Order: sequence, then structure tokens, then C-alpha cells
Amino acid sequence: MGVVRSLNELRAVSTTELFSASTNNALKVAKWLVEEKKANVNMCSDIFKDTPLNSAARHGNYKVAEYLISKGAAVNGNDGAWLGSPLYEAVSTLM
Repeated sequence: MGVVRSLNELRAVSTTELFSASTNNALKVAKWLVEEKKANVNMCSDIFKDTPLNSAARHGNYKVAEYLISKGAAVNGNDGAWLGSPLYEAVSTLM
């Protein structure tokens, strides 16, 4: 039996397709991943414990962030997040 990896399984570089879409402001891709492929909007990276919402906020991709929130992304982030909450990430980009 071959190894099958789901969209939500973390890769060695601590990312999923949804993290990539969030980082690169790819709203259409994010929508497709969440709606069609059922990607988990609250998936945490293994190193920093951040979420796709953290990544979108960190990079100033507010349309993607707004979409993720509409799909249930945790706005307060993950308790173990090393980099801070999505709100902290968003404010940090303004400074």
C-alpha cells in the first residue's frame, strides 16, 4: 500500500496547500481548498503552531483572512502559537 497524504497533513517544511494559498494571497485557491477539498482552516503548523489565518494576517492578505474567518478560522489563534495571534500578526504588518 502506498503512502497517501491528505491536504491537512503537515509537510517537512511545516506547510500545507492552504498555508501556501494564505501566504500568497491566493483567495480562489483558498476557497477551492476549503470548499472542495475540505481543508482544515485551523490546521496548526508543527514548528510555530500558527494557522493559515496567522499566515494571511502576517502577509497582509486581508481578503484571504476575512474568508478564513467566515469559514470558522479561530480568530484568537492557537494557544501554543509561537508568533502570536492573527490580530497581533495583522497589527505587526502595519508597523
